[in-house]
Amino acid sequence: MQSFHLMKNVRRLQRDSSCRVGQVLIKICLAVDGMLVWTVQPTAADYEELRVGERQFHCARKDKFGMNLMAGCDHMCRFRWADIRHPGLTSDNLAFATSDSGVQLDDNNTDIIKPGYTLVGDNALVPRRWMAKPIPGHCTTTTDDAYNFYHSQVRITIERAPL
Repeated sequence: MQSFHLMKNVRRLQRDSSCRVGQVLIKICLAVDGMLVWTVQPTAADYEELRVGERQFHCARKDKFGMNLMAGCDHMCRFRWADIRHPGLTSDNLAFATSDSGVQLDDNNTDIIKPGYTLVGDNALVPRRWMAKPIPGHCTTTTDDAYNFYHSQVRITIERAPL
């Protein structure tokens, strides 16, 4: 399985997309999320060829066989990055962290994302310096609540993007 890279498009994306949260300007490169792409149950020959166990393709939460598609889109709901190399049982966090882009970002390759810019993701992803996530739990302050509201408004672009 392959992924295609957003890295060559990041400079233009960083120039084009930003939003205002209160008086703070947040510059966003990409909204990232994962989804299960349903497939038929792989055959015993498929498992043998891929050297992966049968259960790896079955997502118990959805009771479907499939692949984990990790994708990112820009502020115009255009897909700029995708990775579909992991079976359906794989968590979104593991699928993103082991993608080519996730590995590059974790290696502190600071020229990929300019300072002041971020990716946005949901609570399925582990917080990183370059990933904005919602504040978990019930927000007790107005500031936290406002942050979560604006975060959800930005992150919804990946949910709206046509697939």
